[in-house]
Amino acid sequence: MKSLIAFNDIDLSLKILQSGYKLIYNPYSVLFHLKSKSRGHDIATDKTPRFREDMRRLYAKWGDKILLNDPFYSKNLSLLTHNFELKKNNEDNILKDLVDYNKNPHKHIVNF
Repeated sequence: MKSLIAFNDIDLSLKILQSGYKLIYNPYSVLFHLKSKSRGHDIATDKTPRFREDMRRLYAKWGDKILLNDPFYSKNLSLLTHNFELKKNNEDNILKDLVDYNKNPHKHIVNF
Protein backbone atom coordinates (compact mmCIF):
# COMPACT_ATOMS: atom_id res chain seq x y z
CA MET A 1 0.00 0.00 0.00
CA LYS A 2 1.24 3.46 -0.93
CA SER A 3 2.38 5.56 2.07
CA LEU A 4 0.38 8.54 3.24
CA ILE A 5 2.05 11.87 2.62
CA ALA A 6 -0.19 14.43 4.29
CA PHE A 7 -0.90 12.42 7.45
CA ASN A 8 2.28 10.38 7.84
CA ASP A 9 2.85 11.60 11.42
CA ILE A 10 -0.64 10.54 12.52
CA ASP A 11 -0.31 7.21 10.71
CA LEU A 12 3.07 6.52 12.36
CA SER A 13 1.71 7.32 15.84
CA LEU A 14 -1.26 4.99 15.35
CA LYS A 15 1.00 2.21 14.02
CA ILE A 16 3.19 2.55 17.13
CA LEU A 17 0.16 2.30 19.42
CA GLN A 18 -1.29 -0.61 17.43
CA SER A 19 2.02 -2.48 17.83
CA GLY A 20 1.65 -2.28 21.60
CA TYR A 21 4.24 0.41 22.22
CA LYS A 22 3.60 3.59 24.17
CA LEU A 23 4.31 7.12 23.01
CA ILE A 24 6.10 8.89 25.85
CA TYR A 25 6.40 12.63 26.26
CA ASN A 26 9.74 13.91 27.52
CA PRO A 27 9.42 17.53 28.66
CA TYR A 28 13.18 18.05 28.27
CA SER A 29 13.33 17.07 24.62
CA VAL A 30 13.37 19.63 21.85
CA LEU A 31 11.79 18.54 18.58
CA PHE A 32 11.17 20.46 15.40
CA HIS A 33 8.41 19.49 13.01
CA LEU A 34 8.99 21.37 9.77
CA LYS A 35 5.50 20.67 8.49
CA SER A 36 5.45 20.39 4.69
CA LYS A 37 8.89 22.03 4.46
CA SER A 38 10.22 19.77 1.71
CA ARG A 39 7.02 19.31 -0.30
CA GLY A 40 5.13 22.59 0.12
CA HIS A 41 1.73 23.14 1.70
CA ASP A 42 -0.95 20.51 1.23
CA ILE A 43 -3.62 23.12 0.57
CA ALA A 44 -1.93 24.35 -2.61
CA THR A 45 -4.36 23.95 -5.51
CA ASP A 46 -2.25 21.44 -7.43
CA LYS A 47 -1.93 19.22 -4.33
CA THR A 48 -5.61 19.17 -3.34
CA PRO A 49 -6.42 15.83 -5.06
CA ARG A 50 -3.52 14.06 -3.30
CA PHE A 51 -4.45 15.63 0.04
CA ARG A 52 -8.06 14.49 -0.28
CA GLU A 53 -6.97 11.01 -1.33
CA ASP A 54 -4.63 10.81 1.68
CA MET A 55 -7.48 11.89 3.95
CA ARG A 56 -9.79 9.25 2.45
CA ARG A 57 -7.11 6.58 2.88
CA LEU A 58 -6.45 7.62 6.49
CA TYR A 59 -10.16 7.21 7.33
CA ALA A 60 -10.32 3.93 5.41
CA LYS A 61 -7.30 2.57 7.28
CA TRP A 62 -8.04 3.74 10.85
CA GLY A 63 -11.73 4.59 10.89
CA ASP A 64 -13.48 7.49 12.54
CA LYS A 65 -13.79 5.68 15.88
CA ILE A 66 -10.03 5.93 16.35
CA LEU A 67 -9.40 9.24 14.58
CA LEU A 68 -12.13 11.17 16.40
CA ASN A 69 -11.57 9.70 19.87
CA ASP A 70 -8.06 10.61 20.95
CA PRO A 71 -7.94 9.70 24.66
CA PHE A 72 -5.44 12.51 25.30
CA TYR A 73 -7.47 15.31 23.68
CA SER A 74 -10.26 16.98 25.63
CA LYS A 75 -13.78 16.20 24.41
CA ASN A 76 -14.58 19.88 25.10
CA LEU A 77 -12.17 21.17 22.44
CA SER A 78 -12.86 21.52 18.74
CA LEU A 79 -11.51 19.05 16.21
CA LEU A 80 -12.33 21.51 13.42
CA THR A 81 -9.85 24.23 14.35
CA HIS A 82 -6.11 24.23 14.90
CA ASN A 83 -6.02 26.51 17.95
CA PHE A 84 -7.82 24.46 20.62
CA GLU A 85 -11.07 26.44 20.60
CA LEU A 86 -14.01 25.19 22.62
CA LYS A 87 -16.23 22.77 20.74
CA LYS A 88 -19.32 24.36 19.20
CA ASN A 89 -22.85 22.95 19.66
CA ASN A 90 -23.21 21.62 16.10
CA GLU A 91 -19.68 20.29 15.75
CA ASP A 92 -20.62 16.63 16.20
CA ASN A 93 -23.00 16.86 13.22
CA ILE A 94 -20.38 18.63 11.10
CA LEU A 95 -17.76 16.02 12.00
CA LYS A 96 -20.15 13.21 11.08
CA ASP A 97 -20.69 14.80 7.66
CA LEU A 98 -16.92 15.27 7.20
CA VAL A 99 -16.27 11.63 8.07
CA ASP A 100 -19.02 10.53 5.69
CA TYR A 101 -17.50 12.77 3.01
CA ASN A 102 -14.04 11.31 3.57
CA LYS A 103 -15.47 7.84 3.17
CA ASN A 104 -17.54 8.83 0.13
CA PRO A 105 -16.48 12.16 -1.47
CA HIS A 106 -19.48 12.09 -3.83
CA LYS A 107 -22.02 12.30 -1.00
CA HIS A 108 -23.82 15.60 -0.56
CA ILE A 109 -22.84 17.43 2.65
CA VAL A 110 -25.64 19.24 4.46
CA ASN A 111 -24.10 20.96 7.51
CA PHE A 112 -21.61 23.33 5.85
